[in-house]
Amino acid sequence: MFLAGTVPEGGAVALAVIVAALAGAAIAEVLRIPRPAGYLLAGAVAGPGGVEFVADPDDLRLVADAGVALLLFTVALELSVRDLAAHLRAALFIGVGQLLVVGAAVMVGSIVAGEEEATAAILAGAAGLSSTATGLALLPGLGDTGRKLLPLATGILIVQDVFAVVMIGLAPSLDEGTLSTAGSVALGIGSSLAVMLAVLPVIIVVSDALLQRLAARVDREVFIVALLAFVAASAAGAAAAGLSTALGAFLAGFVIRQSGYAYQAVRETETLRDLFAAAFFVSAGLLFDVDIVFDEPAMTGLFLGSVIFVKFAAIAGLARLTGISWPLSLGLGGILANAGEFSFVVASAAEASIAPDAVIAAVVFAIVVSLFVSSIFVAIRGRSERGARLVAAPGGVAVVGYGRLGRLAAVKLRGRGRSVFVVEADGEAVRQARIDGFPATWGDVGNRNVARQISGAEVILVTPGGQEGAGIVERISRLVRPGTKVVAASMPDRVAHLGLDLTVVEADERVSTEVVTRVEQACEARAEPFALRTAGGLVKFPPGASRKEARLGDRIWRWLERSPSAGRDACPVCRGTGRKGTWLFSAPCAACDGTGRSPRRTGRN
Repeated sequence: MFLAGTVPEGGAVALAVIVAALAGAAIAEVLRIPRPAGYLLAGAVAGPGGVEFVADPDDLRLVADAGVALLLFTVALELSVRDLAAHLRAALFIGVGQLLVVGAAVMVGSIVAGEEEATAAILAGAAGLSSTATGLALLPGLGDTGRKLLPLATGILIVQDVFAVVMIGLAPSLDEGTLSTAGSVALGIGSSLAVMLAVLPVIIVVSDALLQRLAARVDREVFIVALLAFVAASAAGAAAAGLSTALGAFLAGFVIRQSGYAYQAVRETETLRDLFAAAFFVSAGLLFDVDIVFDEPAMTGLFLGSVIFVKFAAIAGLARLTGISWPLSLGLGGILANAGEFSFVVASAAEASIAPDAVIAAVVFAIVVSLFVSSIFVAIRGRSERGARLVAAPGGVAVVGYGRLGRLAAVKLRGRGRSVFVVEADGEAVRQARIDGFPATWGDVGNRNVARQISGAEVILVTPGGQEGAGIVERISRLVRPGTKVVAASMPDRVAHLGLDLTVVEADERVSTEVVTRVEQACEARAEPFALRTAGGLVKFPPGASRKEARLGDRIWRWLERSPSAGRDACPVCRGTGRKGTWLFSAPCAACDGTGRSPRRTGRN
């Protein structure tokens, strides 16, 4: 037992991490910068280079490793093969191209500056990686430009994340002072792939059966513990096989992704991921020493300049070559011209003799500065586009959510002479709203720029129900003036502090009676496969197979061999292909947003 009035050393370190993370979140909120940059700044202030709140950063090594493992685990869980396949050519061309350009610039510059080849290789690999979390978080700040860039930016970030996993696995194999021979590097990559491919089918089958049993028990605690145990076992197995623990965690996430429980796994581990990610960034900031940065100005300046300027020019130029317009290309470059969390992970994965404190300090400094620059870029670009953005007409109605209810409500409001403005977080729904003739914007109502667009509306209609709708009402209340009229299908638990003029659409007796009647009719009716029952009657669809997601190879093959759409549904600009340009240098068609369908054709749900 501990003596009364004393705090164990481990408890003091944990308290320091919590306080630093809280301070980092406050710094990020005040400076309007991404939270990872705020955590890094707080760690730098609390570390040996600052007030020495934490004297030895190694005390957080276990927490930092857990943060990296959970970060890679969730990246694999959210790895969308469909998004990557949809923009495979452009994402590979831009992603791999900028890795080569930025890596070559850093590699050559580091060797000229007197660094060893292995150190230069680590710096080159770290410089080419952007912040996945920050990039996706900043895109909504660009409004409609961000909506158009989202699929391609996601594909590029996936390419970078996969490259980061390979670099993390190869970093420990670099010899001191020189690069490993080409044969040993090839052997390392081959052995890693062989191990992954050999154990992957067995692990997927076993984990799927285990997760089915756990999910059937509906025991949330057991499910979370099983997920964490699976991540730990995969990390330990990877370490035993001579690979990195981070690579094992990534493999665990990929396996869960294939099992069909990815959404539940992301939801259950989200809080732990955020907690350990904050601890990871704080621990990374603890390694920052301003004296080392000033002692190595050449290395720091080279890395920072390459991350911001060379990467910006490379991404924007390569994007323009694929057929994307200059404004979109520059926006993509500004979003991705930064160093990210995996830049630090790659640098710290190498031996201390290859990546000394000066290298770590340069990487951390570049992450903080580049994320700050990206935030400023988005703020300036957002303000410059704000004047040209659509806004809700005074006296009109802002409809939040364009699902079935939102679409029906918008059409009926327009029929009664009301101007309607649509806000939707789904890009496809925004496109459909515009086809239906409504001004629409893409983004979250919790974003200040989006809130400004709907500030002139007479009434804000929130169509999603349940907890989602209640959360939207809460976020709206923080950004609009008191007394704003809001109509919602759900009510938050606490409404007194919101300051809104809130109208809640209740499920009255008539609606509940209609629901019960429909349930009784469904109980008595004969089952009809491929059928849709509405108030208008029964509609039967042609029989067909269930929409089971095809294998990656089949999807890519169909994508390469797809033919233009036929008939009046085909987009006249791209002739139904959804893309413009040559086979390699192509981009999504701006007229149809890459769907291949005619933008003039509305269709029916």
